[in-house]
Amino acid sequence: MLLTIGDLVEELVVELPDGMRRGHVAEVRTLRVRGGSAANVAAITCERGGSARFAGQVGADALGGSLVDDMRQRGVDVHVIADGVTGATVNLLQQGYRTTLVHRGASVRLATADPEVLVGAVQLFVPARSLMAGPLATVVEGLVAGAMERRVPITLTGLSADEVVHFGATAFAELVTAVQPDTVIFTARDHARLGLDPDQPPTTWAELEEYTAALDRREGDEVERYGFVPYLWGNSWMWLYGFLAKAPAISDDKRTILCDDPKWIEVLTWLVNFYDNYVGDFEAANAFQQSVNSAGLGDPFIAGKVSMSATGNWVVRDILRSPGIVWDTAPMPIPPGGEKSTWSCGFNIVMAPDSQHPAEAFEVMQWFTGIDGWDALAAADLADAKRTWEREQLEGDPQFWPRLACYLPAVEAMEQKYILQLGETEQRTWELTVDALQNWTHGCGSVMGLAALQYWVEMDNAARNALSKVMTPEEAMLNCKKLVQEATDQAWEAIDNA
Repeated sequence: MLLTIGDLVEELVVELPDGMRRGHVAEVRTLRVRGGSAANVAAITCERGGSARFAGQVGADALGGSLVDDMRQRGVDVHVIADGVTGATVNLLQQGYRTTLVHRGASVRLATADPEVLVGAVQLFVPARSLMAGPLATVVEGLVAGAMERRVPITLTGLSADEVVHFGATAFAELVTAVQPDTVIFTARDHARLGLDPDQPPTTWAELEEYTAALDRREGDEVERYGFVPYLWGNSWMWLYGFLAKAPAISDDKRTILCDDPKWIEVLTWLVNFYDNYVGDFEAANAFQQSVNSAGLGDPFIAGKVSMSATGNWVVRDILRSPGIVWDTAPMPIPPGGEKSTWSCGFNIVMAPDSQHPAEAFEVMQWFTGIDGWDALAAADLADAKRTWEREQLEGDPQFWPRLACYLPAVEAMEQKYILQLGETEQRTWELTVDALQNWTHGCGSVMGLAALQYWVEMDNAARNALSKVMTPEEAMLNCKKLVQEATDQAWEAIDNA
């Protein structure tokens, strides 16, 4: 259940005619609605099939009673105190501009809230203005502390431009540090103040560094949230960065390992510098990730402990099971002289040479890799997803993200049957995934040669050795070259002598 705390007021919208003059009577259009972001979020959550609880105060008047009745009719579990006068907000609209007149009334006078309102809450929504002043701020601070003790994720909204001027940008930054929210909801203008464009993800490694620095949150030496961690978090490996930099892996005849190429050394040097400048100790970052997992918070991105993650499309399944996450996808940023790239590792279905029923085996192989086989697999996955939603008591109808098939007609069938039922972000992510699969994906086996497993392991060891400062980037890549070349030579010797 979502818990919100804050204002419940009446909102009057007045559309003024153009050219209206002072001291004259004019016809206007008006609209009366429920106001207060905390109340609105709770009501909308229930209207969309979720469950929500609202805590606050209204006046001991007919207006306050009608607002509470409206909330309850929409399914909200309302916990309010009725005392004082219900507040009101007046929005004056004229020539494309809005002037807002605010009287928060009884809302800011809330002096107590039963800590039991936190029971059953899986997320706490707090408008930042609820922490600005008055008895309400003290009550909200108490609920935030209770939520932190119960490990309930906290979402904090930003302030309007006028509120930032009144409250102070520094004071708001200190407020965010004190509350330690899992998510802060910013408007486009808020992002601009941080020097970020909310509609434009980083596209280069230099921009990735800028975004990482802006999004990183620390309290002294303690990390609250990383901006980005480039290795082992999500599904990010040395190979990904090499592909982006167009670093060669193996010769055309598949006999010579090329990981000692200067581009690989440059990539690993960049990773080491990235940790030094924006992450810190490699082992400490890994320990932080493990602590998030062991605390039952799951993926650090979903838990709000890292702002950006290089990962695989399958993570969408977990995101769909995690309410309140605002997310989107983009290709990995590219280094100078690089290219848009990703990678994919598939599977093989092999018929044994001495198969007793080769015709039947081939029929099964055709079925499994065709539309019918992938449809059957998706149906089984969907049934498992429904059981997961029931077991975890998730709200709403189960949402399902199918596996990416290795047969394009099956991919198209999955899209028609499942993806088109999801939201715009999920559909954009699927479109990006299919585009990557068709146009800019590297296959693991095709670039690693006969000693592919050894190559994968030694490339990972090289990255770990350099990031842990056991070896320099150059030493690490030369060692990788030596070991993988030996394994490749042995594999080719066995083939040549067969």
